[in-house]
Amino acid sequence: MRAEISRAAGPAIARIARVDGLPALAAPLERIALRRRDAYGAGGFGASRDGGRRRHLGIDLVANPGEPIVSPASGALVVFDPYRSLAAKRGRLSAIQLVTDDGFVVRLLYVEAVAPLRASGARVAVGQAIGVADNLSKIYPPTAAGPMTNHVHLDIQRGRVWRRGDAAAYLDPTPLVAAWALVASGDAGA
Repeated sequence: MRAEISRAAGPAIARIARVDGLPALAAPLERIALRRRDAYGAGGFGASRDGGRRRHLGIDLVANPGEPIVSPASGALVVFDPYRSLAAKRGRLSAIQLVTDDGFVVRLLYVEAVAPLRASGARVAVGQAIGVADNLSKIYPPTAAGPMTNHVHLDIQRGRVWRRGDAAAYLDPTPLVAAWALVASGDAGA
C-alpha cells in the first residue's frame, strides 16, 4: 500500500491514496469512518442486504447531513437519482458518478451536487467541492431498532461505463480507508 499527500486545485489539500488494484483516490470527506452495523445493516463491502439476497458492493462512509464532499479524482461527473423508481414512495436521493481520467467509474451515493456541477459531463478536479451529504433520515426513518447512520456510499468499477447488476465488476474500496488514515496521520510512505 502506498499513500501520498497531494495538493489539489486551489487551496484544498487532497489526501490521495494509492493501493494496488484500485484507482488513486482522494478521501471524499474530511474525516473517514466506515459505517458500523445499525438498524439497517452494516456499511462494509460484501455486507448482507435484503436478508442475504444480495451483497453490499461498496462502502459506506459516515457523513453528517450537509457535510461537504470533495471529488476523489479528476474526471467527468454525472448527477443522477439512484432510486428514481422509488422516489414517489420514499422521496428523492442524489448521487454522483465520476468517470476518472485513469479509466474507473467511482460513484458517491447520497450526495447532493453543488449547483454548477449539475450539468452532465461537467469536469472536476481532485479535491474540488462537488456536493454535500444528503440527510438519509428523510428516506430511511428510524425503526424500533434505531436509526440508519447517515453516510455517503462509495463504489468503484474498472472501465468508463458503469455496469448495473454486474457484481464481479465492483472493486472493494476498503483498503483505501486505511490508506486515507495513513495519509491523514502523516505516516504515508512514498
